[in-house]
Amino acid sequence: MFAAFVKRAFTAGADGEELIESYLPAFEPKGGTPWRKRIRDEINYRAQIGYTGVWLLPTTYGKHNMPRRFPWVLHPFLQAPVVFSMETVRRLVPPAGPRRRPSPAAPSGELVPQRGR
Repeated sequence: MFAAFVKRAFTAGADGEELIESYLPAFEPKGGTPWRKRIRDEINYRAQIGYTGVWLLPTTYGKHNMPRRFPWVLHPFLQAPVVFSMETVRRLVPPAGPRRRPSPAAPSGELVPQRGR
């Protein structure tokens, strides 16, 4: 999405249109998936609509066959205070911060951060 915006894909003719219009359908939930995955996929799809609505200019968004931006375009702005609060607590309150575990490769007593956190 960022590359499409920076490279001005909307001036790239048919290729630019295909690039822009194929981004959101790539996130559309597939039929026949289990309900828990379907709910996650629906939320992710709507969040992608919101992010795309924020980063693409309204004129560019309107020129292409794209889903309605509203109300999903509000998602990044409504999410920001929640993420900021959680990150602030995580960094300032030690029990809420990253968990550490002893590493077999480290000398005894030395702790290393867990991967994936």
